[in-house]
Amino acid sequence: MIKQSGANLLPYEIITNSPTRIRNKKSNDMSLMQEIETNSMETRQLHSSQKEAIKKITEFSGESNEIDIDEWLYDLNNLFSLMKLKDETRILETMGKLAGPASR
Repeated sequence: MIKQSGANLLPYEIITNSPTRIRNKKSNDMSLMQEIETNSMETRQLHSSQKEAIKKITEFSGESNEIDIDEWLYDLNNLFSLMKLKDETRILETMGKLAGPASR
């Protein structure tokens, strides 16, 4: 046993609680917190850029010919695939872009 500031420490306690190890643990905790903050900022950025991309999608009224419908759905599907949206979100966003007779 070794005495440190009035306490008896066993050999494994010296290794596991060494000042260097404690210092490294604190710096690892800080880097983890910074990583979490960065990830949440990236997530917010991603969501805002997704919203901007969805805003740019033209509404579909149902008054166009079928070729336009196919192109619109194709473009929409490609965008949603790039955004990695879930099916439920794809459906809701598509429904939100329907206007006029197409929305009935």
